[in-house]
Amino acid sequence: QYAELSHYSGLINKSSDSEPEHEVVYVNEISANPIIPKYEKLTTCGLVLRSSRAFTRLDQLRVWLSQGIQVRRLHPTPSSYEDSTNSTNEGPSNLFTDLVFYLLTNTTGGAGATLNMTASNPNLVDTASFEATSAFLRANKLFCNGAITDKVNIRQFIASNAPNFLCNFVIKDGKFGLVPAVTANPSTGEISLAPVEYSQIFNDGNILEDTFELEYLNSEERRMFTAAVRYRQERPNKLPEERTVTIALKERVEGELADSDPIETFDLTQFCTSTNHARMAARFFIAIRKLITHTIRFSTTASGLNLEPGSFIRVDTESTPFDTATTGTVDSSGN
Repeated sequence: QYAELSHYSGLINKSSDSEPEHEVVYVNEISANPIIPKYEKLTTCGLVLRSSRAFTRLDQLRVWLSQGIQVRRLHPTPSSYEDSTNSTNEGPSNLFTDLVFYLLTNTTGGAGATLNMTASNPNLVDTASFEATSAFLRANKLFCNGAITDKVNIRQFIASNAPNFLCNFVIKDGKFGLVPAVTANPSTGEISLAPVEYSQIFNDGNILEDTFELEYLNSEERRMFTAAVRYRQERPNKLPEERTVTIALKERVEGELADSDPIETFDLTQFCTSTNHARMAARFFIAIRKLITHTIRFSTTASGLNLEPGSFIRVDTESTPFDTATTGTVDSSGN
């Protein structure tokens, strides 16, 4: 076996690349190891097959794992975990925040060595935002259950998957952070239905002159759709089954307009394993399409600001940017 390993992967072709050259026909003796091998930081599985006619071929194995890798768990309440007696607060987790923290700080399976960080010294991670978002995820039952089987770009992976958990991946004060994309109750973590509290109000008094820009999204980006979210339904020691939940805007259904709306499919099968999570994600995607109609840009003074990525602001201004598409003339009667 060792002779088939090569340090020049992809440059040297071997006869055993396409199919095995040897076949195990029968094992008549199983001897115990004098020293039990320790495979650190690995999940091991043993399979023993007795010689019989019951197995004619074995193509693929599927294994049910009830727990994942050991990570630092950032939920502010340790009692949220079953093994709350764990003084180090390390163990398997089903929170997206704990997975992201592991990817950013672990030196074996993550980018900790590259970023010069460890779980005990996360100097480039905004740990406070991770803890608050952990409470948000658990309170709203947005769980992360899955496996990363291929190499991924960590920042791209986090940024693309964070919206699936109603979160935003941000960088504030030079540190990586995860914040809820919707307002949440700071004490319970549940989604808040109270009026939004603005961190800052901007008007003509603190917006620099001739810097305000407004741009509406095009009609295609604002067209309403029906969301079809794919997720996994799992049972212990059973093969997973794929399910789909379809969500449409209530007013579109009542007005019999939903049938003409396009269907957009969102694949959450990698981590989503509950109907509740799939429905909340679908509602979030539809709300983004309904509520976000335009973007604005402006400059302001650098002093007296209380802002950070993810903050809500309010803008009141009477200035209107020049746009040739909306320019008209005034006739003699004032119209």
